[in-house]
Amino acid sequence: MVLVGGEPGIGKSRLDGVLRERLAEEPHLVLRYQCSPYHLHSALYPFVEQFERAAGFAREDGAVTSWTR
Repeated sequence: MVLVGGEPGIGKSRLDGVLRERLAEEPHLVLRYQCSPYHLHSALYPFVEQFERAAGFAREDGAVTSWTR
């Protein structure tokens, strides 16, 4: 697992590109999350959204439904 963070312009995207090139021939799974100005007050929003989709939760499911699936 890799978490890359930092100020704009320090080379995060370049580092990501080099890592992807080196892993291109290796079996791997890429999960990529990015921040959004629309979800400033929910730090884990991208992860939670992906987890809910993978678990088959629907937006209209309540907490009880989500926990009992």
